[in-house]
Amino acid sequence: TDLCRRRASAEHELVAASAALVASERDRGHTSIQLAEYVGRSIAGVVLPDVTTWAQRLIASGLVGDDGLLVISDGPRLALARDARAERRLATNLRARLAVPGDESGAAELKTLFAALFPTSSTSCDWQAIAAATAVRSRLTGITGGPGTGKTTTIAKVLALLVQRT
Repeated sequence: TDLCRRRASAEHELVAASAALVASERDRGHTSIQLAEYVGRSIAGVVLPDVTTWAQRLIASGLVGDDGLLVISDGPRLALARDARAERRLATNLRARLAVPGDESGAAELKTLFAALFPTSSTSCDWQAIAAATAVRSRLTGITGGPGTGKTTTIAKVLALLVQRT
């Protein structure tokens, strides 16, 4: 029984060290870690074993899985279970949003406002106008660009168009 207790304690120490490592990386913007990158490192006094042993011991602890503290995915990667659940919910919601056709209602009423917000230019393609037209018609649109490219201005104009439509 003493051996069982020591073994259980070692498993929980590995889980605690693994959770601390994932949480630390999460604070740095990473939602999961690649186990192989941390093999042999010491975290909270626990030397992290080879990938296979590490994964097996985490699973054996009973604290790893969708209802547990941590989840192991392909790679193998390790993440906090709550983050993995949140990512799955987000992916499900994005897929559902993309499955619904865009809203074409009120397009005629928006033409005047759109023309005022995005005056036509014969010299170049107005990517902000294209992004706004896409955003108004779509259920999901990503607007990207470097600093000073007009993302905030474009989004403000999109919001004005959406408010006008409702």
